Amino acid sequence: MDFGEKIKRIMFENNLTQQQFAQKIGSKHPAVSRWINGTSKNPTLETLEKISKAFNIPVSYLSDDSQNDFEKCEEEKIKNNDLKLIIKMMEKQNKLMEKLSKKVDLIEEALNDAERKP
Repeated sequence: MDFGEKIKRIMFENNLTQQQFAQKIGSKHPAVSRWINGTSKNPTLETLEKISKAFNIPVSYLSDDSQNDFEKCEEEKIKNNDLKLIIKMMEKQNKLMEKLSKKVDLIEEALNDAERKP
């Protein structure tokens, strides 16, 4: 898959026009059009990094022409999403544990008060 096809796929997956894609990466619409049409060389490393950051994909996916890169990219996205989900779940669990700990402290305090009273 060449660079232009990869850009088209990214645009399709994100429901973007060439103009919107260009704005998202801080580039000009004609440059994006030339990449897609194959009338321009691939962009600079700086531009590849902007695309990578904007769409959470590895630079290697954009710069390598192997067929398996898309699958690798998708696997990496899935792993990243899984990690984000795990982190959110752990944050929720920590909040619940804090609430539970406070309730246990209140119960212990009430039991201690009850033991002190004759």
